[in-house]
Amino acid sequence: PSGQFDLTPEYIAKWQVKADIQQDEANKKMSATGKGFTLSLDFKESAVDVSLQVGLLLKPLKNMILGKVEDQLKRYL
Repeated sequence: PSGQFDLTPEYIAKWQVKADIQQDEANKKMSATGKGFTLSLDFKESAVDVSLQVGLLLKPLKNMILGKVEDQLKRYL
């Protein structure tokens, strides 16, 4: 990944949720899985693929969450 964006427990804590964070530096991927969601980041040469899978309760917030994640990524890329 370019820049210093890290999917850390502190970053996830800003959302007031707990998540299990996995980082695969060799394949340039990160993911966070918590109650009702999985966020995946796949860093490419010139882009980042962001995927958010949410449960029924979080569906109304999905676009807002994705927008905030994209805003954070823009700061680092």
